[in-house]
Amino acid sequence: MSITIHYIDEMFNLYACTLHVKPVEEARHTAEMVMEEFSKGLVVFKVMANMYQQIIVVSDSGSNCCGANGIPSAFYWLACLDHKLATVLTTVVNKTTKMENGVKSKPFYRYKDIQHMLLLFMLIDACKKLVEYYNCVNLQS
Repeated sequence: MSITIHYIDEMFNLYACTLHVKPVEEARHTAEMVMEEFSKGLVVFKVMANMYQQIIVVSDSGSNCCGANGIPSAFYWLACLDHKLATVLTTVVNKTTKMENGVKSKPFYRYKDIQHMLLLFMLIDACKKLVEYYNCVNLQS
């Protein structure tokens, strides 16, 4: 589990810092377990329960992050927009294959024939190639 903090100062300078990174060995990542580990991570930086009302937690929408007995029970919680977009894009523009005469086709975009979608798919492919390149030459940091 990792905990990062993002904030702006009075001069509107943006800061992002990693506060806590810890492997979680427990097999079941329930909402209660995530809440407990999250709270432990905050204690490391002396963030106590009386400060929780000043914190907004942003995470994916998995039941272990947004479950009623988890983080939203003590913190103001928001769903991560990047995770929502990734879910939508993966579902809507995911490549697929089809079988013809027992032969599997190359992956293709299901909705490529929709007007103006070709440019979107070309952009997605170009972004993937850029990410691959950055990872291969170790520039991602």
